[in-house]
Amino acid sequence: MLSLNHNTSRRYLYERVGLDVSPNPISARGNNKVPCSGIFIGADIDPEEILSITREYLHPECYLAVK
Repeated sequence: MLSLNHNTSRRYLYERVGLDVSPNPISARGNNKVPCSGIFIGADIDPEEILSITREYLHPECYLAVK
């Protein structure tokens, strides 16, 4: 989910399969108590590589929450 600066009450869900990103994100009601997040599902996904890319493109203080 991503939050846009100009409308913080909305977040958008993007689906990516392989290299294809859905051109039509799903609009979702925002919740300021929940930070923006990503869910990654797939075979052989390296969590450290995802974290490194996320920090590079989104914010250097991103972190993985593992439960």
